[in-house]
Amino acid sequence: MSVRKVSVAAAGGSYDVVIGAGVLEALAAVPLAEGERAAVIADAGAWAKHGAAVLAACKQAHGREPPVFEVPAGEASKSWEQLERACAFLAEQRIARQDLLIACGGGMATDLGGFAAAAWMRGIRHVAIPTTLLAQVDAAVGGKTGINIAAGKNLVGSFHQPRLVIADVALLTTLPPREFSAGLAECVKHAVLDAGLYAHTREHSDEIAKGVDADPAVLAELVERNVAFKAAVVAADEREGGRRMLLNLGHTFAHALETVTGYGRYLHGEAVSLGLLAACRLAARLGLLTQDKLADELAELLQKFSLPVSWPEIDPEELLKTMSLDKKVAEGKLRFVLPEAAGEVSVVPGVDPAEVRATLKELA
Repeated sequence: MSVRKVSVAAAGGSYDVVIGAGVLEALAAVPLAEGERAAVIADAGAWAKHGAAVLAACKQAHGREPPVFEVPAGEASKSWEQLERACAFLAEQRIARQDLLIACGGGMATDLGGFAAAAWMRGIRHVAIPTTLLAQVDAAVGGKTGINIAAGKNLVGSFHQPRLVIADVALLTTLPPREFSAGLAECVKHAVLDAGLYAHTREHSDEIAKGVDADPAVLAELVERNVAFKAAVVAADEREGGRRMLLNLGHTFAHALETVTGYGRYLHGEAVSLGLLAACRLAARLGLLTQDKLADELAELLQKFSLPVSWPEIDPEELLKTMSLDKKVAEGKLRFVLPEAAGEVSVVPGVDPAEVRATLKELA
């Protein structure tokens, strides 16, 4: 399989996303000068599967194996506690401003590791090696880093672009089916935002639905198309002042659902799946949908990808309270990213909470 490369031209730093099977050797593109060192922050579950290969790539690229800090798997590790432990590890290893941090794992690890890199000594270089589909197509690309707090998801963080992202699709073969499906939710989100990607995803949905057994070339193209789409958005609006906000389609609902359920009931992609359906339903209530079959097509695609399409019975007031802390709230009023059709999405300000409440009741 050929190596694919997508360049991300962000104001905070330009870099490549290298995509393919067996491409960890691309780490050599971020060299260490004499006296410089590297350290790894990794998801413990991912490290058990891929740590040996990553260490071999580090040794090939830098001449030695770096020290490793393993974080317990799961969204709960995107926390103050784990950030403090990670920083204590960097201090213990005497990682300096010119050194390199390598974040390895799913979205939790790339978010936490990226934020540690942003905060340590006010910013050091970092490389992301995402090991889940969700992280390869979304979380590891674009420079968003951060942690969760009790009040909500991703409320504490920073924009800190990596020097390189290595999306090795060979690493996806060890993913449990549920984790792979969770990543497809972000692919579906991108598809709703881009008509061409929507058509491509639907056209190849049967092969994509095979998960880790899908043709590696099809998976590599899926990752490449999604990364290229996100890279274009990030290049135009790195800090989410305009167009990048559209990438939050479904996420106001999803983040509230994750927060209210304690980050344990749903994987992020599963919450996004439900959030996408909720956004479609709200758009329909507000008379915004112009593509009549979008909601049905979306539900069919999500089901094909083994993602949840039935909302749980959760008090709408709890969700609304959590939504009030969403980063898209402006002047105390809710704003939602809502679809009109595939490729036609907009930010809708001042949405009446009563309409959101009614939507949530319909979904339950």
